[in-house]
Amino acid sequence: MTIRLRRWLRCLLPVSMMLLSFSSHAEKGDKYKEIVATAGNSRADLKKNILHLTQGVEISQGSLVIKANNAVMSELADGSTQYLLNSSGGEKMRFRQKMDGSNRWIEGEAVKASFNSVSGLVILTGDARIRNVDNGKVAQEQTGEYLSYDTVSEVFVSANTTSGQHDASKPAVRIVIQSKLTPPAE
Repeated sequence: MTIRLRRWLRCLLPVSMMLLSFSSHAEKGDKYKEIVATAGNSRADLKKNILHLTQGVEISQGSLVIKANNAVMSELADGSTQYLLNSSGGEKMRFRQKMDGSNRWIEGEAVKASFNSVSGLVILTGDARIRNVDNGKVAQEQTGEYLSYDTVSEVFVSANTTSGQHDASKPAVRIVIQSKLTPPAE
């Protein structure tokens, strides 16, 4: 295994951390744990710096688990790494990770996901959904055809088309936030 291939495998954490850092921080200890990737098939093109994983991809690191039908990791000219996660056959790519210091989890799914390690931009497209689960109950959920999160500016954007543009003829994005207030006793 070459140094670049090992670097790609070590860089899988940022995609998962970015996908999961919507209102909390992922388990700090996860980033120090080994990354384990399994797939039915893999192909590494060392000249082009591209690693393809296919046939039931599962990537785990600590509490983080990512499942997709296909994953492509490529090193770009500026040294950043671009990750593309895809589903097929009606299955979505899925991820789940425990949040730091609590019993909270971030879960998500989409037809496709991409992440750039330098820009910190995560994009989920195609029937995308993110859930913040606290003690087994969904505390917050957002759905749309396009969900993006800029991990540098901490800006979350959603749209009702996979292009990220609004289309008045399509259903609206949906955000559900559970109240943290307790009703008064009667």
